Amino acid sequence: SQGGRSALLRSLVDQAAQSRDDDVVIPSPRERTTARVEVRLTASDIARLDAAAGERGLKRTEWIVALLRRRLY
Repeated sequence: SQGGRSALLRSLVDQAAQSRDDDVVIPSPRERTTARVEVRLTASDIARLDAAAGERGLKRTEWIVALLRRRLY
């Protein structure tokens, strides 16, 4: 793998941040969310994440969850 999961997540965040799709939806969880994932990002990644989340009126975690669910479901 080239950079592992963190590199993949950064790539997904980059793609989503560049997307102008206004149909971002945060679906209700299908089950209680108890699992946690830790992701280490650079300061510039965090700045871009904050900007992307802010454009949608979301918190960082909400934006990441919406991105992941959109890709997974």
